[in-house]
Amino acid sequence: MQLEHAIIGITSSAETSELDAALAGARDKFLSVKKSAENKFAGFRYPTFTDMTKATLSALHANGLVLKFASGFIAHPAYTGEVMVGRLVHHKSKQWEATTIPKRYPIHKGVVQQDGQGLEIADTYAKKTLIMELTGAWLEGDEPEVEQDQGRKAAESMIEAVAEAPKPEAPSSDFYRRLETKMRMVKSVPAELEKCFVQAESLAQTGDLTADQLSKLTRQFGALRKKEVANAQ
Repeated sequence: MQLEHAIIGITSSAETSELDAALAGARDKFLSVKKSAENKFAGFRYPTFTDMTKATLSALHANGLVLKFASGFIAHPAYTGEVMVGRLVHHKSKQWEATTIPKRYPIHKGVVQQDGQGLEIADTYAKKTLIMELTGAWLEGDEPEVEQDQGRKAAESMIEAVAEAPKPEAPSSDFYRRLETKMRMVKSVPAELEKCFVQAESLAQTGDLTADQLSKLTRQFGALRKKEVANAQ
């Protein structure tokens, strides 16, 4: 645990193997944390402290684990101010893990609210964060099976969108008709017929003439083209 102990606010007992095993058993029984409250101003739902305890405490207690919270104040170059300390304790082995969260008081009309209500809000938000950090609980909608289902639905939506997308229009037949008419008119003039074929090949490369249309022109006038070009040479 040397790395974790080097991080401010994160501590644990020397051994945590029994605590880890108990937490793994508890997490198998966790419920997803509901989002029962709604912020109508911002338009989102969020979990209350009660939602979090309902989803986790029974399973924790059944596996011999206890969550404890305590407020305090620290003075450190990295942070100075009020904090909430959360500790997860395995009471049989006395093993524990703890972490620390700064208290953030709400701001009301541009003024930091440090009265009783502000303190209650700061404490509650800190405890909610600590529950998620120490237990590994998850919010509803974040469960692996829900994420997989959301991924599947997103993939299906993409497939449907591609299927419903308008098909690209086939190249206009105007070029084909114009070239065919012109070739009929100049078929006895080798140089002009050759120009028409050059134009047709160029249009085929840009997609304005289909391969079938180019082949059709070649079948109609290709033999004549070769004969005339050969005679001209």
